[in-house]
Amino acid sequence: MSGSNLYIAKANGTVGVYNATSGAVINASLVSGLGSIWGITVSGSNLYVADSSHNLIAEYNATSGAAYNGGNGTLITGLYDPYGVAVSGSDLFVANFGTGTIGEYDATTGATINASLVSGLEEPMGIAVTAVPEPASLSLLVLGGTGLLARRRRRAAR
Repeated sequence: MSGSNLYIAKANGTVGVYNATSGAVINASLVSGLGSIWGITVSGSNLYVADSSHNLIAEYNATSGAAYNGGNGTLITGLYDPYGVAVSGSDLFVANFGTGTIGEYDATTGATINASLVSGLEEPMGIAVTAVPEPASLSLLVLGGTGLLARRRRRAAR
């Protein structure tokens, strides 16, 4: 889901967009002509699709459905049964069912960062990524927590 849009991968090789509140069709075939779609994710205006029939990750405009990367949408090739895909910042993570790995790639260029970031998995299918606080934010959280502890100790000492 992105904002009020719900993106749905269908068995016929299409990705449709629906209103997440009402269920109304926005575009039943935003992207079409794909193989077996096992994973999709949206980040900003980018829609990433894991196409296991063609062993690739494709990238499209999440609003218009226009293919990026030379017009064919292909961002990453050479995968083996990509099932899950997730984005965090500028990193794209792919669950490779056939190799039992989670690979990390640049979400903009498709360049490999670490094709076997996690390995030895038994047929990974879906993945999700949560944001990690930036070091500066984490420091504020830690300092704020320490300040609360110090106040409590002073009150207890009275």
